Amino acid sequence: MLRKIVSPLLFLAALLLVSAAPSQARVYLDITSAEFRKIPVAVPYFVDKALPGQTTESGRRMADLLSRALDFHGFLGVIPPERYGGRQDADWQALGAELVVLGQVESSQ
Repeated sequence: MLRKIVSPLLFLAALLLVSAAPSQARVYLDITSAEFRKIPVAVPYFVDKALPGQTTESGRRMADLLSRALDFHGFLGVIPPERYGGRQDADWQALGAELVVLGQVESSQ
């Protein structure tokens, strides 16, 4: 009786071990291909918590730094902030943005 129960349990355990083995397949994406489409992302100027509603140099610099880093990877196409005035309340859908990064800066002195 015990042998009838142990055999199926061993079979199931072996099946789980085999199916849980890591996959060796690798995926390569050719970001230089003509068919590759970058995901449009907007990075408006970061808002300074001390000066809400105003565009500050530090907010522009932080947004620019992030934009360059995202653009470097090749999967994302950054929408230039000049197209929407760098504001965080733009009509993202009309601009064609699929992703938007909203940020804040705060200085501690």
